[in-house]
Amino acid sequence: MSIISDLRKKAVNGGPEWARYLGSCLLAGEYETSAGEVRRIRKNEEEALYWLRQAADGGDVGAMIELGAYYGNLANHDRSCFVQALFWEKKAWQAKCEVAGQNIAVTYSMMGKRRLSHQWLKRGYERCKWSTRFSLAKTFLCGYGVRRDVPMAKRLFLEVIGDRRSHPQHKALARKYLRIIRRGDKPDGKVIYP
Repeated sequence: MSIISDLRKKAVNGGPEWARYLGSCLLAGEYETSAGEVRRIRKNEEEALYWLRQAADGGDVGAMIELGAYYGNLANHDRSCFVQALFWEKKAWQAKCEVAGQNIAVTYSMMGKRRLSHQWLKRGYERCKWSTRFSLAKTFLCGYGVRRDVPMAKRLFLEVIGDRRSHPQHKALARKYLRIIRRGDKPDGKVIYP
């Protein structure tokens, strides 16, 4: 029996987590063995999306996030994909996914809707500070979708640095932006994207 046949059986009988795993494997064109080795398989986007939707409809938040990312990545070629990306990301938000607010903000930013992007970062911050705080600070620093508020940006950057859960790269960048604030310089355009 092939690995794909085995995974299909698990996806049918094992619940949404297995459906998500199969969908992810088929989308990436690889799977991980029980020994931790990564093996190549033939990509099958159509079947991958079927299994990811099955998992998402079964309540698997990871599948919702993966579908949102998939459609968000396609949106550069097909603007209608933004609607699909937002549908899955907002479904993940409703399921209390901590990073969904950040993902929705990024999608709105890609659409050029700065104010909505900022609003979703704010919602994400209110629900779960660590997942959106760094990006929210950047929007205040640059005035991206909101009136520029350097004291608020500074406060948020200090929170990033002081929180042990913050990503080390975010801490390093927060220090960099605090140095920019202390010097009174304006940040370059690369800072803006959430």
